Amino acid sequence: MRLSYLAFSALILVAAPQSVVAQETPETPDVPVVVDPGPPDLDGGTSYGLFLAGRAAMSRGDGEAATAFLAGALAESDDDRLVRERTFSAAILAGDVRTASSVRLVEGESTASLIQAGRLTRIAQAIIDDQSRDLNREIQANPVQSPHQLAGRLINRWLAASAGDWNTALAPTTSDADALTRILGGYYRALLLERRRQFDAADAQYQALLLDGSAASMTRLPYGEFLERRGRRAEAIALYDAGLARGADSALSAARQRATSRGRAPALITIDEGAALAFGHAAAAAAISEAHEFVITYLGMSLALDADNGESWLMLGDALKEIGMSGTAREAWAQTPVGAPEYVEAQIRIASSLDEDGFGDEAVRIARTMADGRPGVASAYVLAALLSSNGHYDAAIEVLNGPALADLQDWVVLFQRGAALERRGDYAAAESAFQQALALSPDQPEILNHLGYMWVDQNMRVEEGLALIERAVAAEPDNGNYQDSLGWARYRHGQFDEAVVILERAVGMEPGSATINDHLGDAYWQVGRAREASFQWYRALTLDPNDAERAALEAKLAGQAPSGAGSSQP
Repeated sequence: MRLSYLAFSALILVAAPQSVVAQETPETPDVPVVVDPGPPDLDGGTSYGLFLAGRAAMSRGDGEAATAFLAGALAESDDDRLVRERTFSAAILAGDVRTASSVRLVEGESTASLIQAGRLTRIAQAIIDDQSRDLNREIQANPVQSPHQLAGRLINRWLAASAGDWNTALAPTTSDADALTRILGGYYRALLLERRRQFDAADAQYQALLLDGSAASMTRLPYGEFLERRGRRAEAIALYDAGLARGADSALSAARQRATSRGRAPALITIDEGAALAFGHAAAAAAISEAHEFVITYLGMSLALDADNGESWLMLGDALKEIGMSGTAREAWAQTPVGAPEYVEAQIRIASSLDEDGFGDEAVRIARTMADGRPGVASAYVLAALLSSNGHYDAAIEVLNGPALADLQDWVVLFQRGAALERRGDYAAAESAFQQALALSPDQPEILNHLGYMWVDQNMRVEEGLALIERAVAAEPDNGNYQDSLGWARYRHGQFDEAVVILERAVGMEPGSATINDHLGDAYWQVGRAREASFQWYRALTLDPNDAERAALEAKLAGQAPSGAGSSQP
């Protein structure tokens, strides 16, 4: 019954694009030039040594170790401000809300971002500990300020409810509130009214949200679940049907199936779960602004309140990956509960991330385990893609021709089948798969480019291949791979001067591609620029070419001339 973060993101873009959190990000203090070492600890270390160890742990994304080291440094450092701030940041990174909430951040010393984030951690911990009364009075008198004011507004009702301040928790949203606060405030109010058994008032609040054009789509599911809990199944089914008449919606479809089969309605969420939801919605707003540090901050609090929310673990991993912490991102995705709807997607992201970081065998192992244990289109497709990207083309084709994907008329699957067949050298079958994909998506540049390049590279249907590639380039002129295909087509036509210009542009767009650098070297050779050709071939050798490419490069560097127009042989 929770309003999903995906649905909330859509709500932001449609209803209130200007009211998302500011893109300012929490400041991380510089490394101190001097930190008072203080007395040695019991193990012979000093606060400075612990500080450096904590900083090193933070730099590698190990928030748990960083928090332990920095908390030790703080205990020995005579309350040094920079150590306090680093300890707070490490605890946030690790999702250790209790430690973060205990760190003393002082107005006028630390940045506003850190000060206000610290107040949010105190709110989260107070709700967890069911000790919110004093803090609620403080927050009502002095609300959370910029740059975390949206998160403060969203959590406010749940803090008040936790403190037993039901006048604040159930107060109608003020008329001057921004769109997001108005809509989510009304949603939270309906949930809390139901918790207080004020069912008529909750019903009226849902009805008001339904009449709000920007809120209607997100209201149908929670309102329907409320109706189911009240024994009003026929009304709930009618509400779901009204939503489904506007378009496909898997959540509404599942709810309708449950209601028609007289299944048990979802339970009303607890106050802790509601507070977690509010922090999750704040994170979704921050994600729209690409304020990834804010996302991590809010989701740490959300998961401390409700560790079973798979959507939160998924979003946390995404944010960690965005700031370059792929290993820590995989740890977050791995925390997704096995029974959560997001579990398969989390495992897919773990496998894809491992493949991107060069751990192809482990990525394939995880993907195969997922495809065997949770068979379906998504898991089978990812397994096939990973097998193909790691050179296991026969195995990839076996999966693509297996029960999950064999009869699926989807251009992405057909394209993947064609690419695997092409890499295996089965060009006739590859052409057939690409043509089927193209029939389903005639203007898809990825298909146009790949089929066109195969025709050109294999000297099969060069003129037609060039025409397909030109269409792909027209659709995405900034795509370096498409520019490479165009340059290589010109090369195959013997238009070497033009090929040089296009391939130089392609290398500028994709400097790390062994294939494109190799092609530019060949073009240089054909126009008499032998020294530059050798440079490009040597460069291509450093860019992890496949075995066939490596052999061809080594032959050219040993004195064998590259292939010319109308030939696919080196």
